[in-house]
Amino acid sequence: MSMYSLLRENKNPSAPEVEACLEGNICRCTGYRGIHAAFHTFAGKEAVTNVDGFSPQFSKYSGDGEPQFPEELRNYTPKQPIFTQDQSGATRWYRVLDLSQWAQICKEVSPSKPRVVVGSTSVGVFGQKVGKVINVDVTHVSDLEGTSRDECGSIVVGGSESLNTLISSLRAGNEAQQTLAGALTKLANNNVRNAGGWAGNLVMGRVPLFPSDGAVLLSAFGASVKVAIAKDGKVEQHSMTVANFVRDMGLNNSNYLLVSIDVPAVTAKFTSFRQSMSKVNSHAIVSAAFRTEITSDGRFQAPVLYAGCIQKRAVFLEEAGRYLEGKPVCDQTLSGLLDIIQKVTVDKDQTYVTGLNPGGKDNYKKQLLLSFVFKWFVSLVPQVPSELRSVAPPSSAGAFWAARDECMSVAQTLRSEAHLQLPEKHPGTSYVGPKKEALEQACGQLKYSGDMPMGPRGLYGIYVVANDVGKLLGTDASEAMKQEGVVAFLTFQDVPGMNSSSLIPGEEPVFAEDGKDILYAGAPVGLLVAGSDQQAKTAARMVRVNIGAPQSAPIYTIDEAVEKKQFLYSPDFPGKMVDSGNVDEAFADASNIIIEGSYKIAGQNNFYMERNTAVALPDDMGRIMIYGGAQCPDETKTRVMMALGSTSKDVVVKVRPMGGAFGGKFTRQNAVFCAAGVACKKLGRPVRIATSLITDMGMHGNTRHIVKCHYKVAVSPAGKIVAFDNKIFIDAGCSSDYTDYIADEIVKRQDNAYHVPNYRAVLNMCKTNNPTASANRAPGLMQAAAITETILDHIARQLSMSAEHVRELNLKPMQNPMDTTGNAIIEWNTPKLWLYAKDKWGFDAREKAYAEFNASNRFKKRATSMMPLKFAVGYVNMAGGTVTVNVNAVDGTVAVQTGCCEMGQGCLTKVLATTATELGIPIEKVSGFYPDTSVLPNLSTDGGSAGAEILCHAAKWACEQLIERLVPVEAELIEELKAAGVATKPSWEQVVRRANGPMPTDTRTLLSATAQFKVPKWNDVKRSADHPDPALPYWNWDPASDTWQYHVTGVACSDVEVDVLTGDYTILRADVLVDAGHSLNPFIDLGQAEGGFVFGIGAYCREEILMDPTTGRNKCEGTWNYKPPTNKDVPQIFNVELAPGNKSSRTAYGSKGVGEAPLLLAYSVVSAMKKAILSSRLERGLSPDFTLDSPATVDRVQKCMEVSLSDLSLKEKK
Repeated sequence: MSMYSLLRENKNPSAPEVEACLEGNICRCTGYRGIHAAFHTFAGKEAVTNVDGFSPQFSKYSGDGEPQFPEELRNYTPKQPIFTQDQSGATRWYRVLDLSQWAQICKEVSPSKPRVVVGSTSVGVFGQKVGKVINVDVTHVSDLEGTSRDECGSIVVGGSESLNTLISSLRAGNEAQQTLAGALTKLANNNVRNAGGWAGNLVMGRVPLFPSDGAVLLSAFGASVKVAIAKDGKVEQHSMTVANFVRDMGLNNSNYLLVSIDVPAVTAKFTSFRQSMSKVNSHAIVSAAFRTEITSDGRFQAPVLYAGCIQKRAVFLEEAGRYLEGKPVCDQTLSGLLDIIQKVTVDKDQTYVTGLNPGGKDNYKKQLLLSFVFKWFVSLVPQVPSELRSVAPPSSAGAFWAARDECMSVAQTLRSEAHLQLPEKHPGTSYVGPKKEALEQACGQLKYSGDMPMGPRGLYGIYVVANDVGKLLGTDASEAMKQEGVVAFLTFQDVPGMNSSSLIPGEEPVFAEDGKDILYAGAPVGLLVAGSDQQAKTAARMVRVNIGAPQSAPIYTIDEAVEKKQFLYSPDFPGKMVDSGNVDEAFADASNIIIEGSYKIAGQNNFYMERNTAVALPDDMGRIMIYGGAQCPDETKTRVMMALGSTSKDVVVKVRPMGGAFGGKFTRQNAVFCAAGVACKKLGRPVRIATSLITDMGMHGNTRHIVKCHYKVAVSPAGKIVAFDNKIFIDAGCSSDYTDYIADEIVKRQDNAYHVPNYRAVLNMCKTNNPTASANRAPGLMQAAAITETILDHIARQLSMSAEHVRELNLKPMQNPMDTTGNAIIEWNTPKLWLYAKDKWGFDAREKAYAEFNASNRFKKRATSMMPLKFAVGYVNMAGGTVTVNVNAVDGTVAVQTGCCEMGQGCLTKVLATTATELGIPIEKVSGFYPDTSVLPNLSTDGGSAGAEILCHAAKWACEQLIERLVPVEAELIEELKAAGVATKPSWEQVVRRANGPMPTDTRTLLSATAQFKVPKWNDVKRSADHPDPALPYWNWDPASDTWQYHVTGVACSDVEVDVLTGDYTILRADVLVDAGHSLNPFIDLGQAEGGFVFGIGAYCREEILMDPTTGRNKCEGTWNYKPPTNKDVPQIFNVELAPGNKSSRTAYGSKGVGEAPLLLAYSVVSAMKKAILSSRLERGLSPDFTLDSPATVDRVQKCMEVSLSDLSLKEKK
């Protein structure tokens, strides 16, 4: 839709314009490469990515078949004011055609104040208002429309025009106006700027603490606005500067709107800065704008300095301006200016305060303001020292537009050599292409759970949640029940069976119960059901939830849990432990060097694009049928069955394709399924629940476990690892869920690709009043890899060695490699991949080039880092993958019923290719169906990159059954053909037709076959004697047995550029090599590898859940404060390659699951950052000791730099 909108305005966009139009879109699966590959063709480019050995995926866009935009919509103009309201009268909408109509409405509804609407984008920040809301659409008021430019160059833009219209007008102005236009492009994203008005941004800038870049930029520029005030049905207009408008709180007593803005053609030099958590689509942490003239003798004249996000509103740095007036641009003036700026008050901001970051970002904000002032000052110096040139912003507006971030500024090559060594009769040779559902998904034709037809009796449910932790005293839905369309408000009393939706029954209720403590802030207490989604939302906000003091003091942090000994199992549980070798002896050896440190990993939200959704329908014989997204169909059905108090035969779960899951639909969907089932049974009507983004994130918080680790390592003077010893705590949240298994993964997998002869890890699982932590892509292994690579980086710094030298030195040997639990690692090839990649990617040359760059750039540092991979795929909870293959005798087409929970990973496509390969028919003759528990019961988990391998194995066996049955049928048919003088072999269609008749015949054969692949041995934990029995049987209790698992191996090399002053960073390049074995589909596996790596960038670098350590509330508020990677956050050069030939002996076709493993390789980005930090620290005489916790957000990176005021100097370094 974004691309289509661009093409409506611009038939021939440039590549930067294409990428800019996509910057507001978030993709969680692909890594953006495929999206850019397709859309770059609209810029006349060949696809950025083609795969060696295959035909190009995309060709240049020709424009053929372009639909015509309807002229009646293009030329639509309103002819009369429009008024509408909902039937309750709570919300009214007016459209006015002139200001007098607006003033009259203000008079009629007084003392209420109508809300002026242009793009209504503020709803994304402040949410929908509750109660009586009067909206006035002013987009067709002629006085607020249009743009103009006077003879002096001033640009006037109407108050109903969009931000992008203002930007376009300014781009046609003088140098300063063009620079302002460039700064305004950093606001929000292209979609919001197209819809949202500049006026709305300024009005929101009057709201305390709203980070309005517009208020800062336009105040500093000296722009003025014309304000209309409605009084007694009449309109008064006044002009004032933007600065005064933002500060004039007297306007709040009136109905007002902005008529226009006047942006003068100033000749002064205008410069601005901002820092945000993400490259695009992210509000500022701090912004600043400066305007000044420089006299002919190099002195400041009329300087104006503004800063944003440090106090309630845009701050005029008046004292700094007075100080600068008439002073020369020199180092002494800079020093005095920084002294003043250092004293500027920065208000405390609780938004970023968490249990792992109790100081929030307050100190970072102070440092940013100093950095921005320094950068501005450098830009004014006539002769800038060469080492400072990279600090200054672009010297001209034209340079700014040329330097805009491009995600993929160099055409990529996405390589796949895996297909070159695939054997015959391998699914990867019969079909190599995109997912079979890809075109339907891209066109919006694929039906997700929320798309299922509800019929005229359909109802919609909206959760009512508790915003605090405490004793639930009750709920009052009396006002909500009076609202139009409301049918029911359901609570725990309406649950007919067990009030539980958790993996371990009884731990998490479907709805919180009166008289009991609420488990976490955001927990559901009831469900408001109404005839439409909007009716349900409106009424749900009217339900009052009464919460008293908690019976037990809530715990929100790991430190609190440790202090109070709140652990899973019992307060005295000593922790899960893996102990191999003799760690104590290694530490006692005086020849070893002992290194200690601490490391913290914040959590991550799954942030699947399709929120948890379920549609429950009454079915025949009293059954309840539920459509939804789930990775564990049978487990989900069982939880619904328990909540309904019914039997398994009374519930049918039909899994629809999911818009992402990433482990978040292993158990976290159970609550929605149970609530929908309860509502459907209670009301006897279809009920749909689709959680909102904020509700979903509030209910699930950190689905990835928060980790605190203290490590101790013994190494030889040469850098060889002798022993690891770790003490780890993780936050399980309020229930057990999969925490025990994930904890096992953390303690088992810390060897990664390294030989650790002596190893000990003790881990305790803290129970808190946070939402339950659960599975998230690469659960446990993500944290284990981060801990290990942090230790390796620490060893390298401590011993003054290259991190790559330490990694290479400690790789597991090619012969007889073992993991920490004593299991042999089969098909080990990481050392070979390491040497291959290091040479192919030119690592040594890259490192040398960056060393030269760093020597000549004081405040920009670059670095490259390599990292190896060992990722265990063990198929936990996947003891049975079932497939049924049905052949239609009439035409030989095949229908495959599978346990494939399709969530974007292409599993079903691989199963269809397997079926086609084994039966020897074209894939076009095969179709697939999603899990249906009434057709295939007892379906196990699909996840962990394991589903495709298991289900393809089962499909192969089912096809072999069919082929075996058809052998005598084919033989008989061959004899008949021979007797008739026909020498050709009968076709597939002839054979299956004969197998089904004609009657009477001895060849009638069952043309359906079901097979189940069963994992023979799994899990490899050697448990301590005092470990309690698990709540669920995850484990193989024979510690001496071999484990049914294999390993995905690989190597990555990432290059970064880090801004020493702000901590901002750009991923310049990433090369990723993954051993996918004999890939089932190289195209899909390459996409999975890309997506996994970018997901890892989010986990290790960008995404941070902001859980309030005093209330337990999630402060992220959707994407406002939570930042998954955007198309500007991924590597500018992104090369992904599948290594050929090293097939897995554990799978039917030698393939390996690669959807999760590359996530770990993204830590190479963090390792590169640490090398860049080290370069700056050593250059400034600081020690090599620092800790960069995860995620490596810009503030954490900058904190590691430890920039002092004395560093901010114009003097050349010695």
